[in-house]
Amino acid sequence: MSQQRRQRGAGSERREATARTSKKASRPEANSYICLLSHNRNAIVKTIASKDPRAHTANIREGFQEMIQHLREDVKKVDDPKAQALFETAAEVVSGLNTAFQHYETKAEKAWQ
Repeated sequence: MSQQRRQRGAGSERREATARTSKKASRPEANSYICLLSHNRNAIVKTIASKDPRAHTANIREGFQEMIQHLREDVKKVDDPKAQALFETAAEVVSGLNTAFQHYETKAEKAWQ
């Protein structure tokens, strides 16, 4: 095997090892957090051990509310009307999800009773 081929092979082995290490590092451990957004501000949703589905929906709703707030703040930060429409639309979609989760928690809809 040529030296160039061996070097390419070694590089791909290093990339695979790095990918394996990255995957291990990204797995949430007990009492860890999952990041929904990146940038300077993070919306954080706790990983919880509860078996109660309403505890999980309440936890996820907190993340939805933070995301909605972040999207609406971003509408004010950009000048591009299309980006503003995108952010506002996304906030409305996430708001709909938040409402659906709330209806599940309170059994407000017939489907959840």
